[in-house]
Amino acid sequence: MHTTFSFSDWLEHVRCLLPISGVVHVGAGGGLDSLRYANWNVARAVLIEADEMLADRLVETVKEHPSWSAHSAFISDGDGEATFYVASNANESGALKPETLTRFWRNLRTIEERPARTVTLDTLLAGLAVGEALNWAVVDCLPALPVLRGAEKLIAQADVIVARAFLDESQLPGEAGGKSELDQFLTAHGYRCLATEEENQPALGRLLYVRDWKTLLESYRNDHFREFQKVVKARDEQTRLAADRQAQINELTLARAEETKLNAERETDVRKLAQARDEQAKTAADRQAQIQELTQERDEQSKLAADRDAQTQKLAQERDKQAKLASEAQAQVARLTQARDEQAKLAADRQAQIQKLTQERDEQSKLAADRHAQTQQLAQARDEQAKLAADRQAQIQKLTQERDEQNKLTADR
Repeated sequence: MHTTFSFSDWLEHVRCLLPISGVVHVGAGGGLDSLRYANWNVARAVLIEADEMLADRLVETVKEHPSWSAHSAFISDGDGEATFYVASNANESGALKPETLTRFWRNLRTIEERPARTVTLDTLLAGLAVGEALNWAVVDCLPALPVLRGAEKLIAQADVIVARAFLDESQLPGEAGGKSELDQFLTAHGYRCLATEEENQPALGRLLYVRDWKTLLESYRNDHFREFQKVVKARDEQTRLAADRQAQINELTLARAEETKLNAERETDVRKLAQARDEQAKTAADRQAQIQELTQERDEQSKLAADRDAQTQKLAQERDKQAKLASEAQAQVARLTQARDEQAKLAADRQAQIQKLTQERDEQSKLAADRHAQTQQLAQARDEQAKLAADRQAQIQKLTQERDEQNKLTADR
C-alpha cells in the first residue's frame, strides 16, 4: 500500500530522528508557529521578525517561555542598509517589493517603504547565549537565500533547515528565491532536500532540508586525503630544505676551517710583526740615546769653539797691539794666527760633524715614526680580522642551531 506523507508528517518523523535542542525562526510573524514549538516542548527558541508591529506580538508570545527570546531585526547576507517593504498582506512584507508578486496575489500592494539596517543571522546569534544549542532553522521569508548566506556558522552546526521558496521557478519575479538555488547552496553545505509542500499559491512552498551525513563523510574523507597529500608534500619539502641546509652547513663548515687556518696564519704574521715592532722600538731607543750623547758632545764642542773664538779675538787684539809695539812680536803673532786657523778648521770640521749627526738623527726619527705608523696599521688589521672571525663564528653557531632544530623537527615528523 502506497502511503503519502504530508509536510507535517515529515517534520514529525525528522523530529524523532533529529530531536530539537533549539530552533531559530526568521520571519516568525506574530508567533503562530510558536504554538507548534510549545507542543514539541522546544527548550530554546529564537524568534525573529523584521516588522516591528509583528515583533511586538512575539514579545508577548515568549513571556511564557523564559528560555525563548524575541527579536526585531532585518536579516540578510550582510550588515548594511536596505528597504523593508510593508505589504497590504502582512505575511508578504519583507525584502521583495509587493508589486513583484502581483502575479500570485493580484491585489497585493506596497503600504510603506521603511529604510532598515540589515544584519546577518550569525552576527545576531553571536550576541545571544545560545552556543551550539540551535540545531533547527526555519526561514519563513522571501528570498531565503540571503538569510542563509549570512548564517554559515548556524548551517555548520544545524541538523534541519526549513525554508520558503518559489517552487515554480518560471514564475520568479526576477529576484533570488528559487528552489534550485537553495538546493545548490545547501547541497554544497552537506544538506539534502527531503520534502516540499505547496502553499495555497502552488508556485510557492516550503522545503525541508536535513543534513546528508553520507555526503559529509565523503567530503570529510576527501578533505582528509587532500590534507594528507599536503602533509606529504610539506614533509618532502622539509626534507629537501633540510638537505639544502645540510649542504649549506657543510659548505660553511669548510669555509670555517679555511678561515680558521687563515686566522692562524694571520696570527703568526701578527706575532712576527709585533716582534719586529719591538725590535725596531729598541733600535730606535738606542739610536735616540746615541743622538742625545752626540748632541751633548756637539754642544760641548760648540762651547769650546766659542771659548776659543773669544780667545782668538783676544789674541788678535793683543797681536795688533804688539805689532805696533815691536816687530819681534810678529813671530809670536804668526804662531797665534796659525793656531787660530787650526782652531777655526777644527771648529768647521766639528760643525760639519754636528750637521751630519743632526741629519742622521732626523732620518732615524722619521724611520721610527714610519715604523710606529706601520705597527698601528698592523694592529688595526689584526683587530678587524679578529672581529671578522668572531662574527663568522657566531653565524656558524646560528646555522648549526638552525640545523639541529630542523633535524629535530624532521625527526619528530
